[in-house]
Amino acid sequence: MLEVFKTTSSKVIAVLAILIVVVLQYRFWFGEGGHFPHQALLQQIEQQAEVNAELKERNRILAAEVYDLKNGAEAIEEHARLDLGLVKPHETFVQMKPMKMTTNLRQNNRKIWAIVPAAGSGRRFSKTELKQYQVIQNQTVLAHTIARLNDLPLAGYVLAVGEQDHYAQTLPLKNKHLSHFCLGGAERVDSVLNALRYLEQFAQADDLVFVHDAARPCVTQQCLENLVDTAINLNSSAILAIPVRDTLKFVENQQDINKTVSRDQLWQAQTPQISTFSKLKKAIETALANNIIITDEASALEYINEPVKVVMGRSDNIKITYPDDLELAKLILQSQQ
Repeated sequence: MLEVFKTTSSKVIAVLAILIVVVLQYRFWFGEGGHFPHQALLQQIEQQAEVNAELKERNRILAAEVYDLKNGAEAIEEHARLDLGLVKPHETFVQMKPMKMTTNLRQNNRKIWAIVPAAGSGRRFSKTELKQYQVIQNQTVLAHTIARLNDLPLAGYVLAVGEQDHYAQTLPLKNKHLSHFCLGGAERVDSVLNALRYLEQFAQADDLVFVHDAARPCVTQQCLENLVDTAINLNSSAILAIPVRDTLKFVENQQDINKTVSRDQLWQAQTPQISTFSKLKKAIETALANNIIITDEASALEYINEPVKVVMGRSDNIKITYPDDLELAKLILQSQQ
């Protein structure tokens, strides 16, 4: 009998405890009058949830914007310029998506060759020092340039050097077994033509040849791939370039402004510039035979009415021309690592 009483008492106590908890919870949420005095608390919780959701969405948008800035903010601006028709009539702007160029080259039995004219004196940089042999991060500018070009599956590269230049061949260039050397000429175009004639013993007519400045060491692999992809997919010559951004002035007498030049449809050419071996050689030989001033490969191709595509370049693909450019190149190369 005593055991039954103890068991019953325990059950009663447990039930009373549960009732007390329920009453306390009820009074906490609904108060003594049965109303809901904590409505403000729930509203705060709901409002905070809405704020958190809004912050999460803003973070998502910000992350997307940061991604765009890192991977093509310049392209967004230039696409807008394209929509406004700011493209040369004889040139076409191209923004290519990456593709497997090696497979495409193999299927078409084509090779890629690079020409680097490096015989210039670089008087604007220094009267005594060649800019391509200045040192950045324990490598010469030329070595940096060659290393960038070898990010592509090159069949070989030709350096056109000065007659008195015995230093280039001693440099620890990337893929040295693919390197060739020939004598440069009086002008850049002469060096390029000498290199093309040297390549005749190796290259086929439809092989791709691109020409790149020796003192332009900051070109990115993505730009190189976009350029080659354009040449392959569109079967066309092409150059890297960026739209002119600054206001241009036509100046007379070295100081007096005559007028402001419209920058619409003006693009700043860069290198590399690419074409087939046969087209490029024909263009340069024809232009020189007719005493045409050739400032780059595209100008020779334009002369023989060969279409040239413009592929979006980057503003950090600078050419080292003045001493200050060397310091800028150091910063760019460091930031690209």
